Amino acid sequence: MKKEKIYKDFKGKRICVIGDIIYDRFVFGNVARVSPEAPVPVVEVLDEKGALGGAANVANNIKALGGEPILVGAVGKDAFGKEFLEALKKLNIESEYILSEKEIQTIVKTRIIAQRQQIVRIDREKKRAFPENVVKKLKRSVDEVLKNCDAVVASDYAKGTFTNQFLFWLGEKISQRKMPYIVDPKPKNFPYPKATIVTPNRIEAASFLHREITKENIVSFASELLSKTDWKAVL
Repeated sequence: MKKEKIYKDFKGKRICVIGDIIYDRFVFGNVARVSPEAPVPVVEVLDEKGALGGAANVANNIKALGGEPILVGAVGKDAFGKEFLEALKKLNIESEYILSEKEIQTIVKTRIIAQRQQIVRIDREKKRAFPENVVKKLKRSVDEVLKNCDAVVASDYAKGTFTNQFLFWLGEKISQRKMPYIVDPKPKNFPYPKATIVTPNRIEAASFLHREITKENIVSFASELLSKTDWKAVL
């Protein structure tokens, strides 16, 4: 199938993207000296930018390909959460199903870059499952979104959105609607029941079966992975 037809068929498709929302920040500057306080560079800030990360980046890519992403997730009721929602609005991505909650913290990854070289990354996050009241709200959002979408993407960064129990519920809900269900996984939440396609990287896939992947065994490895799950395909 030619890519032009794929793009044409994909245009306007409503894709539910549920998962861990990350706000990426970039601080650009110059380094001209070392701090007198400690042996570290002093960065003189020239510019700062924000970008969508995690599940939000998936939604942004779907938008760029002509699809209509419906992002479901949660951010903190904080300054970075507000910045994130403003970034969504600028990109014309629907934010109706983004929860803003006091009980959680917006995940922010800040990269300090000087002379085109990343000096350090600062992660602002708390790796823990969402409170039960937030999970209930997410489930209500998913129930609503599934009524009017063509496929679902679960974007798991192991930051708190997903648990095995939530994924079991999600898989059952999607299978009832008989729509494609694509998962970008993390080993912690294996096996992602009812998934249509799962897209682990090499390290993630190896951890599922607790052994190394090689060029020689990659096909048999994938076959065994499919035999131990109810996935339709693994990429």
